[in-house]
Amino acid sequence: MSEEIQNQEQKELVPRIIDWYKKNEKVLTYVVVGLLAVVAAYYAYNYYLNGQNEEAQEELYSIEQSFKADSIDAILKGANGGMSAIDLAADYGRTKAGNLAKFYAGYAFFKKGDYDVAIKYLKDFNAEGDPLVGPNRLGMIGDCYAAKKNFDEAASYFEKAGKENVNDLTTPHWMFKAGAAYEKLEDFENAVDAYEYIIAKCPKVVAKMQVEKSLSYAKARAGEFTAE
Repeated sequence: MSEEIQNQEQKELVPRIIDWYKKNEKVLTYVVVGLLAVVAAYYAYNYYLNGQNEEAQEELYSIEQSFKADSIDAILKGANGGMSAIDLAADYGRTKAGNLAKFYAGYAFFKKGDYDVAIKYLKDFNAEGDPLVGPNRLGMIGDCYAAKKNFDEAASYFEKAGKENVNDLTTPHWMFKAGAAYEKLEDFENAVDAYEYIIAKCPKVVAKMQVEKSLSYAKARAGEFTAE
């Protein structure tokens, strides 16, 4: 392509761009205004949410004190004029404090034996990757299902809890419960896997002798079923 032709095309390009802009000026204006509105709404919402979180954090304090004292009724009904975990979760559910209130409510309903409601709150609670709260949330859901004699779901949640953020505290506890739940189901092969997981991942576990004893029992029972 010659230099003369290139220059000619460049000259023609500018008027075409101007013409296109004039034809689409209103649309472009609406798009820009729309984007600005979205950005403004985002910052306004975050500002609102920060204010909400401060209010919720103040209300959460009394609930946390009730939790430390294991005062179940105070968690669910409120104490000293403060909000209950139920109300805090409902009114401030999008805040960090409101989210944590769901955990406290789930715990309290579990202690009262209202397992279905406890499961709902615990499933709604977002552990946000916390290395200890995350596994314990899943494990508590497993405890609820175990209390309801639903050992399939219990085993599943116990195993999820044991394998989330593997450590020497929560992993042995929840994987041992997973093994016990599998035994209830007479699923001894999965029970063996659960106990072996503890020994492999947490070799320094305090209750190692108990785990090895349960492992030997599960292996023997798994052998019986294989022989059949």
